[in-house]
Amino acid sequence: MVHQAEGTLCYGERSLRLEPRVMDVLICLAAEPGKVVGKEALLEAVWGGAYVEEGALSQAVHSLRKALEDDARQPRYIQTIPKRGYRLIAPVVSAVASGVAAESVPAPARVPQPRWRVWPWLALAVLSLTAVLAVWFGRGTLATVSGRQEPPPGDGQTLRIVVLPFENLGEPDGSFFADGLTEEITKDLASLAAIQVISRTTAVAYKGVRRPLRDIGRELNVRYVLEGTVRWALGPAGKRRVRVTPQLIRVVDDAHVWADAYETDVEDIFKVQAEISRRVISHLGLTLIPGESPLPRRKPTENLEAYRAYLRGLELRNQPFYSERHVRSSVLMFERAVDIDPGFATAWAELSQAQSYLAFNSEQSPEQVERARRPLERASVLDPDLPEVLLAQAYFTYRCLGDYAAAEEQLVAAARKIPNNANLLQTLGFVLRRRGRLGEAIEKLKLAAALDPKTIRLVWAIAETQRAMRDYGQADAYYAQAISASPDQVAFWEDRALNKLDWTGDPGAALRILKSSPVRDDPRLSSAYFLLDFYSRDYRRALDWLTPRNLDQLAPQLESQIITLGVIARERMGDRRGALAAAEANRVTLAARVGSHPLDAAHRAYLAVTLAQLGRADEALAQIEEAHRLVGQDAFAGPRIFEVEALMYAVLGQPSEAVGRISRLLAMPYQGAVSTADLRLNPAWDPLRKESAFEVLLSREP
Repeated sequence: MVHQAEGTLCYGERSLRLEPRVMDVLICLAAEPGKVVGKEALLEAVWGGAYVEEGALSQAVHSLRKALEDDARQPRYIQTIPKRGYRLIAPVVSAVASGVAAESVPAPARVPQPRWRVWPWLALAVLSLTAVLAVWFGRGTLATVSGRQEPPPGDGQTLRIVVLPFENLGEPDGSFFADGLTEEITKDLASLAAIQVISRTTAVAYKGVRRPLRDIGRELNVRYVLEGTVRWALGPAGKRRVRVTPQLIRVVDDAHVWADAYETDVEDIFKVQAEISRRVISHLGLTLIPGESPLPRRKPTENLEAYRAYLRGLELRNQPFYSERHVRSSVLMFERAVDIDPGFATAWAELSQAQSYLAFNSEQSPEQVERARRPLERASVLDPDLPEVLLAQAYFTYRCLGDYAAAEEQLVAAARKIPNNANLLQTLGFVLRRRGRLGEAIEKLKLAAALDPKTIRLVWAIAETQRAMRDYGQADAYYAQAISASPDQVAFWEDRALNKLDWTGDPGAALRILKSSPVRDDPRLSSAYFLLDFYSRDYRRALDWLTPRNLDQLAPQLESQIITLGVIARERMGDRRGALAAAEANRVTLAARVGSHPLDAAHRAYLAVTLAQLGRADEALAQIEEAHRLVGQDAFAGPRIFEVEALMYAVLGQPSEAVGRISRLLAMPYQGAVSTADLRLNPAWDPLRKESAFEVLLSREP
């Protein structure tokens, strides 16, 4: 039996409690048994129109599968329909229809209003999933399903706290006030070295979730929880008032350490936020280190509409899984905030951060760099010592200027003001990777993940860094952890499979990973399938993956790599004419990408290989030289250009030049580092196999 109101699955005297979001997903699927329920529809129904990524949905589905001991690869209950949604394939019978007395049916659970408009049948309170629960409870299993990771290790001394999203008890339009309180209090506490504060990005996952605080505390490995409510009211003369009731709770015994109530004019809400932060610091007995003075902070803005737009921008950008679409939407919100209040320094800083992200990941051009520079300059004029401005400066130096030494200095300086900021620690980890200090980078990324455990991309980043160090076993463990938390993320499966290939040299083992995934039919996996067939020398099947539809789903840099290798596949088949035609088509495509993304070294490097395939050696050498110049300081991704250069020399018939570069690469860690398994399998290196120096390389440990 599924009791929606109680949030439990029951069979006989046994029961299992589900998170409210997880329960809502189950109810949505159970209302349409056997039918595909789209991802967008589920997101709208369960999250009520809030801005969340698909990763939140996939985590909820993963929790359901864990509860039911279901297998996404061979589902008995919940089936993933790639690119569309999910389907409940177990039989469903309404409790009343099956003879359960009507008075035994619990009252419907309270569901946010937006959900009712889309899913009116969410009022179903009890459902009987006979095939599911009879099997599941028959095993005598009883557990709380939360989809949590193991808590991060702690030193037992540092206090850890989470500021849960304050609950809005008024009109829905007032929810941004509650969000703003949570945001500002989190910032206040995170500015102290004596306490670790769970990131707002993770805390927001508990918005609207009603679960025992002890469970939440255990999931997040915190000793204290700060929660509260916010209620709007209309005061004398129509003036808006707000009532805030915070409470600080010790997790281990649910003891209320402190609680209070504040009623004030809406315009004075930031004074209330500062007072709450002061009281929390006092009741926790935190000792400030010399020079530490987090309060009072300057009010971020006098204009509440500007602040609303700013919060919406943060909500859009800070998804557990970044996407270009959400980042670009956040830019619009930050721009609206600074249009309303040109003196809003924090919003200018966040606008610069979002633009810097796009300049690094999506649009590597001087024009995009300027879009990041201008708001940073404005923020620096308004409040150069603001922590958000310091972080934006470091972000710009890292993402747009590629000056990793300066970025590290700026981040270390910013850390004096915000020592426990997960975003800062994450960025510092990324900068340390670019400086070639991968061991230190992993430590920073682990600290960031401890403060922001719901952001699974941090676990993925640790896995990627372990793979760069050729520590394939550790990388596999972290990839598995990322997949466990978010099994519908295509990149996690792809990277784990390729890590397995580097580790074992067995394309079949890597293929089994892809085939076992619930996203195995996703076109974004076409590059991995191509590589495995290419390495297995099944060139015909490899080329079959390179359809326009599949290529269109790949990231541009990855597509540049795959279409370049596609020419080699045609050559190995003996189709010299087809290879030349494909190379010429690639040249046009890659030249256009270099023109639109002149700061992207990868497109230039693959253009160099393509020019070599067309016999245009001088042009190829010029492009590879420029690619090296663009990544000269990058010790993490930069060596990949040497790998592509080795491929270029192999194509040009200069094997000694190619072998020399590969020999250097095997001695250094870097992103997606070449392995001896790759050298043995990859047909691209066939022109080198007669070289004795190349044979020596193959004898090295993987």
